Amino acid sequence: MKRSYLITFLMMILLVSNISYANTQKIKDDNSTRGDYPANPIIKDGWILDYNDEFNEQNLDTDHWLPYYLPHWTTKELSATDYTFRENALVLRIDEDYPAWNPTYDGDVKCSSIQSFEKDNIHQFNKSMPLDHHESIFDGYTTKYGYFEIRAKLPGGSGGHVAWWMIGCEDESYQKAEVDIVENPFSYTTNSFINIHPHDDATIKSETFRSSIGYDLANTWHVYGFEWDPSGMKFYIDNKLVGNTNQSVGYRMMTFLGIYRDCGWDGVNDGVYPKEFLIDYFRVYKREGGYTNNSLAVSATATATSEFDKFPVDRLTDTNPVTEFMSGRYPDYPHYVTFRWESPQTFNQVSLESWYCQGQAPTNWDIQVSEDGSTNWSTVASSGDIVWEKNDDTVESRELTFDEQENNKGLRIKVNDANLQWQSYVIRNIVID
Repeated sequence: MKRSYLITFLMMILLVSNISYANTQKIKDDNSTRGDYPANPIIKDGWILDYNDEFNEQNLDTDHWLPYYLPHWTTKELSATDYTFRENALVLRIDEDYPAWNPTYDGDVKCSSIQSFEKDNIHQFNKSMPLDHHESIFDGYTTKYGYFEIRAKLPGGSGGHVAWWMIGCEDESYQKAEVDIVENPFSYTTNSFINIHPHDDATIKSETFRSSIGYDLANTWHVYGFEWDPSGMKFYIDNKLVGNTNQSVGYRMMTFLGIYRDCGWDGVNDGVYPKEFLIDYFRVYKREGGYTNNSLAVSATATATSEFDKFPVDRLTDTNPVTEFMSGRYPDYPHYVTFRWESPQTFNQVSLESWYCQGQAPTNWDIQVSEDGSTNWSTVASSGDIVWEKNDDTVESRELTFDEQENNKGLRIKVNDANLQWQSYVIRNIVID
C-alpha cells in the first residue's frame, strides 16, 4: 500500500509539473516574437509609388536624407549621425561613448537620426534655445498626404527609444504639428506607441494610441504603415490597423528616422551596446486619382473682408476639411467671405461647418451669387438666426439648399452676425455643391 501511495504521489507531482511547465510555455509564447514579418510587395494596388529608398546600397542617398539631427540647434559634430549598412538595411547606431547632441538645452539625450528636410529654427522644442548657426535649406523629400511605410527592426533592452516621426515644414509659422508613427521605448515593444502633438497648430489636438500587438516587436523585422489623407490618419503594424483618427494635418511634412538614448522617460539605461535601429526600406505612395473633395470651393479663389493672419481664408479652398478660417477681430457686419471661379459654375447647396460654435460660429448669414463674380450680387438663401448646440470640439454644420444657380463665377457668404466669445468668428469648412 505504501508503495502504491508513493507511486500515486510521484505521478501527481509529475502531472502538476507538466501543467506548470505548459502554462509557463503558453505565457512565454504569448509574449514572444512571431519572427520576421515579410516585406510588402513594392507594387500596391490603387496606389502610385512616389518615393522609395530600399537602402540596398552601401551609401546613404544624401539627395534625400540629411545625416544630422536638427543641426541648426547645435554643432555639426554633435548632431552627426552614426550609421552603417547591414543586411541590405540602414543601421542607425548609438554606442557607449556617443555624445549628447545638445547638452545645453536637451541634457544627456543622445540621438542618431536622419531627416528629409532642414532649415533654420525648425522644431524649436525649447523656446529659450537660440540658433547655433545658419544651415542652408535642404529639401530632400517633403510631401502632403499619402501612404508611408517602413520595414524595421526595433531593439529590445532599456534606456532609449526609436522613432519614425514627421513634422510640418513651417512654411507658415503655425505649421508645427508632429506625428509620431513609431516611438517605442526599447522596453515597450509589445504595444503600438503612437502620438500626435499640435505644438502651435490650433487645428490639431493631442492624441495617443496604445494598443497591444500580442507579440514582441523587438529584434525582428516588422512593417509599420501610416495612411494620411484629408479625412484623417491611420496607423498600421504588420498590415493591421492599430490607430485611427479623423484629424488630418493640412500641410506638407518632413520625415525623421532615429534612435535615442537617455531621455529619461524611456527607461534606465541597461548598459548594453551598441543600440541599433535597422530600417529595411522607406516607401511613400500616392492614391490613384489624387486627393480632392467634391466641394467647388476647392477650385475657387477665396477672399474675406478681414482675416486673422494665422488662419487665412484660403484655408477654405484647400483639400483639408479640418483647417479653418478666422475673421479679423470684432468684424464689422456685414462681413463677406467670397469665392470666385475663372469659369461659370452651377450649384444649389452650401454647407457651413464650425466648432466651439457657441463661442465662435456665425449665427446669421446669406448666400449670394454673381454672374461675373464682382457685381450684381443677388441673395438666393438665408440662414435666419442659428442657435448652435455645443461649445467644444464637436463639429456642427448648417446646410442651405436653394434653386439651382447656373453660370455664376462668384458666390459669397454674407455674415450678418456671429458669436464672438474670442473676438473672431471661425468657419472650419465650406462645401459648395
